Amino acid sequence: MAVGTRARFVPSRYHLVLVMVTSTAAAVTAICLTRLPQTAEPVSWYRLTLGIVCLAIGPIPLLRVRSGHHTGDYDLSEASVVIGLALLPAPQLVTISAVAVPIMHAILRRAPVKVLFNGASATLGTAIAAGVLWLSGGRAGHLEGAEILLAAPAGLTVCLWTSLSVSMVISAARGTPLRRTLRETMGISTLIAAGGIAVGCAAVALAYTSPVTLIVLPPVLVGLVMVYRMQVDSAQQRDR
Repeated sequence: MAVGTRARFVPSRYHLVLVMVTSTAAAVTAICLTRLPQTAEPVSWYRLTLGIVCLAIGPIPLLRVRSGHHTGDYDLSEASVVIGLALLPAPQLVTISAVAVPIMHAILRRAPVKVLFNGASATLGTAIAAGVLWLSGGRAGHLEGAEILLAAPAGLTVCLWTSLSVSMVISAARGTPLRRTLRETMGISTLIAAGGIAVGCAAVALAYTSPVTLIVLPPVLVGLVMVYRMQVDSAQQRDR
């Protein structure tokens, strides 16, 4: 009886992964909060607003992408981080990500565990991307000209970290090897991330070279997504 009761409270590998990711994200967020007053220059209100909006809409699924036998939702997570790196210093960006991303997942009616884990994973991904940008010689919140290209590898690290963290949870929940889960998810994740990084870098470049074009671009993209979804819905109705 005592042995059975004791074993019941032994955490599984799944719970250990959840605790590890969420606790690390909480620690990183706390560190960024302590560094907010030390920011060298105040952030303008429009940069702060754009950063919040970009990070909030990042997790919204837009398209369904298929690669071989695997499918995935195309969203703007990588693009939002790339744009955020151009708009805000790292402490503000990570702090906003820790708040905005879980709120959006909750609005999308995701399960509470997914809200918590996805928010924590996004927070760590944003922090890692800011670190990669710094190691590459760039500064978050100060990307201009050719420095915009430095955000591309930073966006790629978001994809790699997200794939790793999600695969860790999936493999722990299913009891399958992590390497096998990574092989199944990495290909489609990289394909989706490449599109997001391209959109993010293009948006930042247009913001500096042709702001008028940047204003016209979002409605055009929204229209294309709506047309694509209408075609997918009509195809599904024909198949029924």
